[in-house]
Amino acid sequence: MKLEKKRETINVHRKSCSKKTDLVFVKVHKAGGTTVYRLLMTFGLRHHLNFVIPHWTRKNRGHNLGWPRPLEDGQYLPRIHGEPFNILTNHVVYNRETLQNFMPDGTVYLSILREPFSHLKSVMNFYNLPKLYKLPKKDPMKAFLAQPDFYEGRWRRTRKTNNQPFSYTNLMSFDLGMDPSSQLDTEYIRRYIEQLDMDFLLVLILEYLDESLVLLKRYMCWDISDIIYTAMNLMSYSQKIADTSDEIREKHRAWSVADYMLYDHFNRTLWKKISREGENFGAEENKATMPSFVLKTNLARSAIPKDFLTETSKLVADILGKPEGYVCVCVEPDVLMTYGGSDAPCCLIHLMSIGKLGLEENKGHTAAICEHVKKHLNIPGDRLYVNFHDAARQDVGRDGTTFAK
Repeated sequence: MKLEKKRETINVHRKSCSKKTDLVFVKVHKAGGTTVYRLLMTFGLRHHLNFVIPHWTRKNRGHNLGWPRPLEDGQYLPRIHGEPFNILTNHVVYNRETLQNFMPDGTVYLSILREPFSHLKSVMNFYNLPKLYKLPKKDPMKAFLAQPDFYEGRWRRTRKTNNQPFSYTNLMSFDLGMDPSSQLDTEYIRRYIEQLDMDFLLVLILEYLDESLVLLKRYMCWDISDIIYTAMNLMSYSQKIADTSDEIREKHRAWSVADYMLYDHFNRTLWKKISREGENFGAEENKATMPSFVLKTNLARSAIPKDFLTETSKLVADILGKPEGYVCVCVEPDVLMTYGGSDAPCCLIHLMSIGKLGLEENKGHTAAICEHVKKHLNIPGDRLYVNFHDAARQDVGRDGTTFAK
């Protein structure tokens, strides 16, 4: 693939700017893309913008725009009365030339990435790779990474057609348009990333979604209300919180070279961009949720594992999509407590957050918390309650002030 020179310089000086409304969001699979997709859909509807909508055909189904193959004419609905498109935010294989054919001049390009090993865990669960690849039931991830070529090759050979263009375990680089046959070619990957860096105004990082969105708000001249979001598709599964050895992680890095190079590069550039934003960036970002987790139990202090607080802190950060540095965890053992008239082990949990809580979100949070408590404290899910508190910003204080604007 011939890489091109940068096509334009994007002006991100925001002392006086107008709200940008023309954008392409390359929705990377299993990287928090649905959360951002919903945010952008809300933004577009609120501002009466025009979306690129998939056209259901034999070759283009579901919410995809041609994916997993290059987007073609006829795979999206035509413009209404000749009005321009403003927003594309469905799954599409990134190709700048194709997208430029129907998006307005000056369109901003965005995407999102996720830490690759966390991404692999999510992919293995969502697409049920242990069943798809016929992996051993015991430690399927370890088995797969011991010989990924074998398992993926066998899966391809058993398919009706042997022309599947992507790998489930290198999805991020594929979604961003990299040639799958070059996923181990570090020089090709490096040059491709250089081009992406010039093409994209911003690549969000899931682990630092709030920081990414505040930066997006500034780059796009948006308001704080434009980046309020609800975390979507939160799932609880055993592999999500499973510990894995450094050896397994290194094997994954050797297999998913392109995904790691992508993530490492854009994670670095995110923080470089943030560092140029000045001291007030942190104050603006702090308007995001500040979660606290309080667990009261009739278990004795001696029955609480030493690592329970640290593991719980990681869990809360994970399910709320927040940096762990903001999470406060409190455990109160030896509480006089009964549940259902019995003093058998039980607990009462209170999770407070500014946002990130709601009807559907709390179902996922409850499942993850119950699994975590059962694993570490051996308290079953039917012997506990989880109380959620979606706090107003003015009702939460820190460092001499509140989080109200």
